[in-house]
Amino acid sequence: MSVLREKMREVIASVLPVSLFVIILQLIFQPMTGLQLGQFIFAALVLILGLAIFLLGIDIAITPIGRSLSAGIVRRSSLPGILAAALAMGFLINIAEPDLMILARNIESLTQGELGYRQLMVGISLGVGTMVMFGFVRLIKHVQLKYIYLTAYGLILILAIFSPTEYLALSFDSCGATTGAITTPFLLALALGLSSVTHDSKRDGSESFGLVGMASSGAVVVVLLMGILSGGSQLKGQLTFPEPTESFFEPFAHALSPMFEAALMAILPLSIIFFAINSFTKETRRRDYSRIIVGLIYCIVGLTIFTVGVEGGFMLSGYLIAMKIVEAFQAWYLFPLGFFLGMTTVLAEPAVQVLTKQIQQQTAGAISRKLVMIFLAGGVAIAVALAMLRILVPGLELWYILLPAYIIAVALAFVTGDLFTGIAFDSGGVVSGPMTATFVLAFAQGAAYAVNPETVIQTGYGVIALVATSPLLALQFLGLIYMAKAKKEARLAAEERSQAEADQAVSAGSAQ
Repeated sequence: MSVLREKMREVIASVLPVSLFVIILQLIFQPMTGLQLGQFIFAALVLILGLAIFLLGIDIAITPIGRSLSAGIVRRSSLPGILAAALAMGFLINIAEPDLMILARNIESLTQGELGYRQLMVGISLGVGTMVMFGFVRLIKHVQLKYIYLTAYGLILILAIFSPTEYLALSFDSCGATTGAITTPFLLALALGLSSVTHDSKRDGSESFGLVGMASSGAVVVVLLMGILSGGSQLKGQLTFPEPTESFFEPFAHALSPMFEAALMAILPLSIIFFAINSFTKETRRRDYSRIIVGLIYCIVGLTIFTVGVEGGFMLSGYLIAMKIVEAFQAWYLFPLGFFLGMTTVLAEPAVQVLTKQIQQQTAGAISRKLVMIFLAGGVAIAVALAMLRILVPGLELWYILLPAYIIAVALAFVTGDLFTGIAFDSGGVVSGPMTATFVLAFAQGAAYAVNPETVIQTGYGVIALVATSPLLALQFLGLIYMAKAKKEARLAAEERSQAEADQAVSAGSAQ
């Protein structure tokens, strides 16, 4: 219970700023009825409870499963067996990702079934599993990250040329949504378990980073391929809203059964694979099984409650508020509101607190948590503001922003080294957390619909992509600062040694 209370505090810190943002805008613009406002507040409470239980289940079950599977498979399997297991684990953990589930349902609804939920979930998860497999090869063969990212994003650039433009936003949004609350800690645990087995004592800790960033690039490749295979046909969509109801709990009750089924089908396959593989590897002791089973139950229950809260009223508030602002006031209000929303979202994200602490430890305090937080908050605030700018400025394509950003990020990888490159590419999933995949996405789509309903597919997506891209630049620029500071300290230390040797020589000469 003490751990659950701690998780509750973390999630409340994440959800509260967005909730206050909604309530303040409700007082100013009054976009929702009293019933809808009450449903939003109840949905926020449900979401907090569900996410806290889900995160507790991840700590108890998913993270230990990741470490156990990776270490056990590498110790006891041949290379083909390791690669097959990596593909299966990447696929199964991503298909359980709540952020991706929300995005896939949103895309299915908006495109009126042209891109189906199962099609997206299976295809994207296969792409992620494939890149996890290549990530295992990288760790086993000690391939430098910069060459991996150069190859992956070079392929993405080629595919983007031939894919319809609206698939670009969908592909990079999928990239950000894949690295969410369950996939990120699981893949970090996989990388940590694998690097503990393959670790070279002459190397630094950078080998435990990079797998998350690699995995997310697989989502981009798959969605772009879907666009190419569509024959160039353009996606058409219509933003739909739930029918008005006089029953307060009806939206939540309506979502309960399908959300429980989705959560069960997401967690069950991974559970079966774990117990099957562990029966051979014996990496996890049988006396720990009961704890892991309880953790898996927490994951199913928490994921169900969380998605019921999202479907029941949380995302609807984002749509309504953005639409009301555009309809009743000037649309340019969206730009500063987007900046403020992005900043509050990332500052409150619990995983960001973990990331900033990790960077401070890895750099021995040379890069402080406060400095990392400032860079991340500024980056995400600019990202959400740019998403609003795309909605307001006709013809401002997503690739105008993403292409130079990724070119710079990959180029910096050849300068900053594997440590900061791995952290930067992994952290896209840290900043594009549950609040981005729910409220921020809904806010962007509501704004896009109000500005031009005909282009909601083109402009309503892309916000998750921009948010997930911001740490690539922010943290690698921090890496440059760290390297410059380290060189300066090394130069000063060398000068002090030289001065000391000179003083010692003078003293020896005087003594003679």
